[in-house]
Amino acid sequence: MLATALNNAAELLRAQGLVDAAEPLLVQALSLRESALGPENPSVAESLSNLGMLWKAQGRLEEAEPHLKRCIKIKEAVFGQDHWSVAISLNNLARVVGARGNLKEAERLDRRCLAIKTAAHGPDHPSRAVTLNNLAQNCRARGELEEAEQLYRQAVEIWDGVYGDGHPLVATVLNNLGLIVYQRGDRDQATLLLRRALAIDEAVYGPSHPAVARDQNNLADVLARPENEHEASTDAYEERRLEAVELLKRSVAIYESFYGETHPHARGVMDNLVRILRDDEFEDDGGGGS
Repeated sequence: MLATALNNAAELLRAQGLVDAAEPLLVQALSLRESALGPENPSVAESLSNLGMLWKAQGRLEEAEPHLKRCIKIKEAVFGQDHWSVAISLNNLARVVGARGNLKEAERLDRRCLAIKTAAHGPDHPSRAVTLNNLAQNCRARGELEEAEQLYRQAVEIWDGVYGDGHPLVATVLNNLGLIVYQRGDRDQATLLLRRALAIDEAVYGPSHPAVARDQNNLADVLARPENEHEASTDAYEERRLEAVELLKRSVAIYESFYGETHPHARGVMDNLVRILRDDEFEDDGGGGS
């Protein structure tokens, strides 16, 4: 079928980063499927989802949202409200509405997604960890740090059990968890979590990968923040600060090598490095993770 061929070609272009070239193919595929199969066919839902997620990637969130909502309605009518494919579409819609600032609606969608996944595959399925991580990020954005920490810990436990403690997914959640723990006031535990994340990503990717640069930046941010003016004058803090400087230098070099000197990641880490090198005097900025 021509619509399927167009859809597959569009996905190939998208995988190659050619998002703009993929869009007209997906629009045409949707039109063909609606004409040939009717507006409530599951293949139409697939096209709506593909086009909606492409628009999300382009930042066109207002256009993406109604397509993803319509996709869910079709799937619910065809498969039932608790079908696995409905959970996938709920997740996609949650990412869009959350990016548009509606965090409470994103939470509602994620919790419904989590309930479907739990009912379908039990509490230890790795896809549950994805939704737990999303919920935790939502809670963190709304300042609900205690619940965010609990959700991150659940996600780590699942991925540890499924993939082992050396998997990069574990490192990603450990990063998130470490920053939350720091925000809640436990720098020592946060440092341990962030060091573990860094060790995992270095073992998986080698020392010069962007994931390693991210880990180094997060760890440096925690190390370089004194609790108060007195701590800022101690030898222990100066040792941490010097380690943070070295971590940030390595992080900048990685990002510049991958993306160039003007990339936002490279510039952001460079700004952190300049701040630490400049701040010989302690200045209370409120603390917290990045």
